[in-house]
Order: sequence, then C-alpha cells, then structure tokens
Amino acid sequence: MQDIVQAGMVGLITAIDRFELSREVEFTSFAIPCIVGEIKRFFRDTT
Repeated sequence: MQDIVQAGMVGLITAIDRFELSREVEFTSFAIPCIVGEIKRFFRDTT
C-alpha cells in the first residue's frame, strides 16, 4: 500500500512541475490524470 501512495506522490509532484497557469485549466483536472497514470505505470512495471 505504501508503494502505491509513493507512486501517487510522484505523480502529484510531476503534475505540480508541469502545471501552467497560462492555460487556464483547473489544477485538479490536470493533476488527477497525472497521478492515476503514475499509479497505473507502477502496476504495469511491478506485475
């Protein structure tokens, strides 16, 4: 469980780094796919 949380945190940090205010998109709309993608990548790489 801790590994999944850690993968989600990596996704959150990635989303923070890549987020641009000039696009006028809500942060949660951008961050959630980044976090979910990182968790999916974790499962793909470990199974």
